[in-house]
Amino acid sequence: MLMNKIIFNISRNLWLAFPVAIILLLIIMISKVNIPLGKQAINETIKILRNIEKKREASTYPQKEIFLRGEIELLDSMLKSFELLRNSNKITLIEELYNYANSSDFTIGKVEIGIPQNIAGRRETGMVIEGKGSYRAAGAFIERIENCTQSTRIRQLIIKGGEESPLDVFIDLTLRE
Repeated sequence: MLMNKIIFNISRNLWLAFPVAIILLLIIMISKVNIPLGKQAINETIKILRNIEKKREASTYPQKEIFLRGEIELLDSMLKSFELLRNSNKITLIEELYNYANSSDFTIGKVEIGIPQNIAGRRETGMVIEGKGSYRAAGAFIERIENCTQSTRIRQLIIKGGEESPLDVFIDLTLRE
């Protein structure tokens, strides 16, 4: 009888051990095979979705390029117009200088314009004027430069010559913009 009970208990436990072993095998198989495969599938799906998003963005690149080229052309044209305006101010000043000289009986020989520089937050351009005339003509010319509509500062004035012939006049000035 005891032996029958032991055999019965062993056979009953074996039948319980078999489903437990199958469940354990299923859990091991899921954790070792299915979960890594699932993670890999999720990662591949994420990569595919990112590639699809990149492709959608890439389809808008030609329109963005056209827009940016238009913006660049607009900025270039604005820059060119500002440069023309700045250069036209210099041309206007040179024209004014010749008008001042003609009205003062002063003869301008040469006008040199330097490179604009930023000094103390202001843009200054150096200019050198060489010409000939009497004291009175040179004085009237300098007075007109000082009363010019643009801000000017005479840095140096050199007058050479005698009383009989026209004087050589050298004027070094700055134009403030």
